[in-house]
Amino acid sequence: MKGAPASAVGMGDLNMSVPSMVATPDVVLVDPGQTGTTVVSYTTGFEQPMRAYIWQRRNFSLWSRVDDGQIVPPTGDPSQQGNIEIELRAGDILEVLLYHDVGVNPNEGIGDPDPDLRTYAAAFRKGPEETSLIVGEEFGPTGTSFQWTPATSHPTKAILQIGTTAPEPGSDGIPRIKPPLIGSMTSGRTGTSYTLEVASPALLPGNPFHALLLVTDEQGDWQIHH
Repeated sequence: MKGAPASAVGMGDLNMSVPSMVATPDVVLVDPGQTGTTVVSYTTGFEQPMRAYIWQRRNFSLWSRVDDGQIVPPTGDPSQQGNIEIELRAGDILEVLLYHDVGVNPNEGIGDPDPDLRTYAAAFRKGPEETSLIVGEEFGPTGTSFQWTPATSHPTKAILQIGTTAPEPGSDGIPRIKPPLIGSMTSGRTGTSYTLEVASPALLPGNPFHALLLVTDEQGDWQIHH
């Protein structure tokens, strides 16, 4: 979906020279009954003694802290940089947050404060083509934000990506917007209707942007809309 407005770290390639957190691959294709793997890579850009505290959840369950023992640090220091291997099943949506404050617990308020970095990944069922899940929608800019409200034929969940470049198919044939993203967000729940919203100064009226919606259900059937 091309529009006019559109920040946050999203899905794509890791740039080790700047603060960044990405999941690779950001869409995992999984055989039924099996699991697939994504690797979340991060670099904080923090100055010592600040360090990374990472939380993750699947399918909008409670957030859990990632232990340093789960992190493979390329520099030997997981407080600043590392890779986390996470297994997903078809139909999963993964959310990962990074904070510099040990006292923050996203279960007590995800936006208070906002995470320093965030990234998302989805797992789709391998084999079938796209499935028609969306039966209606409303979308559009609202000042410095963009909202997309899909209606689906049965309960689903979704990830919204917004960027300055048009979606392009990856090696798996699934389109997504290449980083850097203006922003990305999940539906936050499973349902037949929900609103996804990304806010950014880059979304001021007149600024060009592209939006893409990745939708999946419990079985991992999926649809991409843009």
